[in-house]
Amino acid sequence: MNEGNSESDSPDGAKYPSLQFLTEFQSHEPEFNFQKTLEISEKVTSIEWINLGYNGFNPQLITTNDKVIKLFQIKTNKYLDIIIEEEEAKDLDGHMSSVKQLELQNQLIIPSFPKQKKMDQLDEGIKLRNTYINGHSYHIHSVSQSYDQECFLSADDITINLWNIEDKSKSYNILNIQPANIQDLQEVITHVEFHPIKSLEFIYSSSKGYFKICDMRTNMNVSDSSITINTTDEVGRANEYSEIINSCTWASFVKGESQYEAISRDFCSIKLWDIRMPNQPIKKYLVNDYVEDKLAQLYSNDCIFDRFDLKQNYTGNLLSTGGYNRSFQVIDQHNNQNVTLLANAEMKRFQSSQIVRKYQDQSGKLSSPLWEGQSINFDEKVLHTSWHPHENRLAVASSSCIFLYSQ
Repeated sequence: MNEGNSESDSPDGAKYPSLQFLTEFQSHEPEFNFQKTLEISEKVTSIEWINLGYNGFNPQLITTNDKVIKLFQIKTNKYLDIIIEEEEAKDLDGHMSSVKQLELQNQLIIPSFPKQKKMDQLDEGIKLRNTYINGHSYHIHSVSQSYDQECFLSADDITINLWNIEDKSKSYNILNIQPANIQDLQEVITHVEFHPIKSLEFIYSSSKGYFKICDMRTNMNVSDSSITINTTDEVGRANEYSEIINSCTWASFVKGESQYEAISRDFCSIKLWDIRMPNQPIKKYLVNDYVEDKLAQLYSNDCIFDRFDLKQNYTGNLLSTGGYNRSFQVIDQHNNQNVTLLANAEMKRFQSSQIVRKYQDQSGKLSSPLWEGQSINFDEKVLHTSWHPHENRLAVASSSCIFLYSQ
């Protein structure tokens, strides 16, 4: 890990988190379903840090492509040291003597190995623990673990399934919005996520521009017993693309002390909500501002339908979301700043390339334009990111590769 400063100075003298590239590994490979005569792309569609083991000392990463969900175990320096010391202690006095060390600060092992390494050749620091298949007929786009760490949700455009994390053989369907005639389908599910501290509550978002908060204890039909918040923003966006860019591509509960706040993401903005006052957002942050004059081009190449996720670090202060040109953005809510970084396979370890901008007011406008007058590569995009459960370490998915960044 980087032993240098964990913060850097912006042009106006303010401090902001400095994330630096560590390494990458291959999580999925191209596959072929012979039963359905279907090619399965290696492209990663969702990644999530999950926290099993000794209070976060043995974190795991769950990733998925269109059809296959995989669970990776990422061991820590401290965890490995303790196992060695415990084995030595057994030889000396026959009992465990270093359990208290589990409370010490862990450091993530980032093994060094060649790119495109095969799954069965992964370094001992990263291990494939489980593979979950045959749960979805449509493309999986999101996964989320419950607070009690026993289950996780997975979702495609039409269904939401519940899995036991230790049982890869079956899943349970808890929501299906498919009409009797698939041609009558008017909306799709865009994201699902568990509540951060309530194991039976979850949130899901819709392409119709709303999200719902559901409780599995109240009704077998979770959609009927839910709170609905409309996220559409027609002001200043009245054009032929309004319905598409107002689609709610992501929604989640806010981490931290408040149990009544949620965040949502559409194509051009992030909104912070108080679910007790659903008529308008508390705050708004513009993102991907460099595409607002390129909507016609985005529509012609179908990129306007891209879904960018929105993730929070363990404190809830830092937000991360993807973009084009292999870029992603980290939003510091306390300092009201937007930091744009690149996920580039040519970068060296601990290399940092960042653009820092300030949010000016409650409208969420940024202090300066990004890549003004430059061409944008819409094929090179970052759609998915995920924060470590207890530290400011960020996993970023670009194509079939996972990039890891750390303070």
